[in-house]
Amino acid sequence: MALVKNPSLKWVIRSDGAFVYDSSKGSVKVINETGVFILQRCQRDVTEIADELIQVFDVPDHLTVLADIQRFLQQMVEEGYLCQGESTDSTSL
Repeated sequence: MALVKNPSLKWVIRSDGAFVYDSSKGSVKVINETGVFILQRCQRDVTEIADELIQVFDVPDHLTVLADIQRFLQQMVEEGYLCQGESTDSTSL
């Protein structure tokens, strides 16, 4: 199973970031451009995401990038923004 966006939340994806609205909590999560980059690839292997992120954003330290991506995705799962599921057009970013 892949990580997918929580379908019960309202996602607004823009080129410079994203907003996630949780009506049950009345809260909004703001995600920056790098976060959106990672989320759009969250069904891939974390190492692949890190390799691509390093090329696109010209980041030199692969191990730090890898750890940061893993921490970000874990946080998104723990906070309920991402969940395990089958990828569909409505749940992929």
